[in-house]
Amino acid sequence: MQFKIKSTTYKISFTFLALVLIAITTGNNKNFLLFLIFAIAHELVHLFFIFRLSVAPERVVFSVFGANISRKITATDNINSEIIINASAPVFNIITGAFFQLFSAFEINKDLFYEISIVNYSLGIFNLIPLYTFDGGNVLKYILLKFINEKITENLLTAISLLVTIIFSFISVYIFLNYQQNFSLFIICIYMFFSIIFKKQNSLDY
Repeated sequence: MQFKIKSTTYKISFTFLALVLIAITTGNNKNFLLFLIFAIAHELVHLFFIFRLSVAPERVVFSVFGANISRKITATDNINSEIIINASAPVFNIITGAFFQLFSAFEINKDLFYEISIVNYSLGIFNLIPLYTFDGGNVLKYILLKFINEKITENLLTAISLLVTIIFSFISVYIFLNYQQNFSLFIICIYMFFSIIFKKQNSLDY
């Protein structure tokens, strides 16, 4: 599904749309539905700050891996704005998590509020990992650009991304071999490797 609002083209992939419809119609896995809701909110926060602080995106594609936002920017365009744009959504998730954790102390809907807090903490912390295509990697990139040139920044970020991915891979293997569970960590590690290999210049994953 594709549509255009002013100068920005929005595309929702079939897999993402199918995932949303399945989550809404079945409702069997409450945690998954909550994750989907706040993952969408995460992307909308990014878009809000992009429109407020940067140029309007040319294209926004929503997929099962998040939102890929194409903008005509260079690495040295308003660095402070880019830091805010990339940090905004994880910070939103962490603040939301803290808010619902506070309300989980009360008896009314305490289990639901607690689950919402865990989902948001997970989204916020995971996206702050310093890895290409992750919010944390983009934040680190623009912080480094304040002090060193773009080429050194790219090389350093690639090295950090590889190191983080290798560490996650060892952790996933250890957990799987010792506890025979959390196979999903392998999937995450594969995504991490591909995010490093197929990083794009003028489009950013959020």
